[in-house]
Amino acid sequence: MQRLRAVVLLIGLTGLWACGPDGPEAAREGFIPLAAGGRLYYRLSGVGHDTIVVLHGGPGLHGRYLDDVVAPLASGHVFIIYDQRGRGRSDFPRDTLDLSAAADVADLDVVRTYFHLDRPTLIGHGWGAGLAALYAMRYPERVGRLLLISPMVPRANHLFNLTFQHAVGIDTSALDDLMTARIAGRDRSDPVGFCRRYWGAFLSPAVVRDRMVIRRLESSVCDAPPTALLHVELINRRVLGSLGAWNWPPQLTALQIPTLVIQGGESAPGDRDESLTWLASAMDWTSSLPDARLLRVGNTPQFPWLDAGDRFLSPVEEFLDGRWPREARAVSPADSLHGPVSARD
Repeated sequence: MQRLRAVVLLIGLTGLWACGPDGPEAAREGFIPLAAGGRLYYRLSGVGHDTIVVLHGGPGLHGRYLDDVVAPLASGHVFIIYDQRGRGRSDFPRDTLDLSAAADVADLDVVRTYFHLDRPTLIGHGWGAGLAALYAMRYPERVGRLLLISPMVPRANHLFNLTFQHAVGIDTSALDDLMTARIAGRDRSDPVGFCRRYWGAFLSPAVVRDRMVIRRLESSVCDAPPTALLHVELINRRVLGSLGAWNWPPQLTALQIPTLVIQGGESAPGDRDESLTWLASAMDWTSSLPDARLLRVGNTPQFPWLDAGDRFLSPVEEFLDGRWPREARAVSPADSLHGPVSARD
């Protein structure tokens, strides 16, 4: 029997591919039990010949904001988006020491096993890309393909660069008001309203400052139980802290897994230093992985699907169908940020 293909972002099962009279099935939801207690919340949508598992970013985010990413692809694939441990609608652990990258890797394998997947394709956004890579480094034989969308930095020192740039940059995400709102207690009296106003400043280790992005995503990013939103920053600290001074490129060189890296910020309309840092990170990922290619689309470094349209969706569809997008290019370690991304065919 041919092995099922899966993508760590979305996972498909034969029994889930029925199609109703109005097109792909509406999202179905449920919970996956964990052996040590607690449950992972998941949503399943789409119809098609494969299943893809979707890994959200953060680490303190949850999966709801990725619904708009997979919806246009739902007529050809089954998607599984789950909230990682303690996030969104998944249960918060009794011991916060159970919030770690290692626990997230173990939980991902629980998801794979629960849906009887052999070698799924893993798709991750931001931190989710890091989680997909950690899983692939731990279980290379259990991964078919990787799609990494604006992946988190593969070296801790890149994060320092982004943090420093945001500290000295122009405040466009209401950072000046953030502490005032906290002192007034609005983060606890109105967690959802606080999230919608300030999510760009505290939901991601790399601050989001683009007002368009904040407005476009505020509803979905903050669509979580109020108690879950109170835990976001703790989760970020615990999970990222568990990584130590991470430096993944030397380990990535051993992964013989087809990988497409999609990075936004191609036109760098805002902070040029920030866009170059994200590009350096994406090139680091691509040059470290033996079978990887890089595609730059959209003007938003961390959320390229928001303004790229078909330039994002078409290459994703091609890759999920097993083909390299024509515009994607391989990157060698010798490539410079100031030169073209060269093909390595």
